[in-house]
Amino acid sequence: MTWGHIVVGVASSVLVLVGTVISARFSRRTGEEANQTDAAKAATADWDAFTKRVDADNIALRTRVDALEDVVAELRLELRSRDRRIDDLSDELDDFRQYATDLRSELQRQDPSLRLPAPPARIARHFQP
Repeated sequence: MTWGHIVVGVASSVLVLVGTVISARFSRRTGEEANQTDAAKAATADWDAFTKRVDADNIALRTRVDALEDVVAELRLELRSRDRRIDDLSDELDDFRQYATDLRSELQRQDPSLRLPAPPARIARHFQP
């Protein structure tokens, strides 16, 4: 072997060693990037699953709120109807009360000696002069 062979052998060994070190560093970096990519994908998948759950929960809540709004609307209509009915009955009661008061006054005017019974205590306040 000549000096040239030895230099070529050493140079090739050094080149192989340098290539191995570079390759190892590149592989490590590539592996770290792959791990980061996998972690990012996992985080994205977790986030996607979370947002899907939240979206599903929001849809369910919105559906429930819409149903409750419909119930509230129906109850409001029923309440308005009952309020109108109560107002009508109150007006009728006022008319009956006035009619009864007028009849009582007319009877006493026609025969002052007529003793009319007092109205029941429960409704007496409505017939005060």
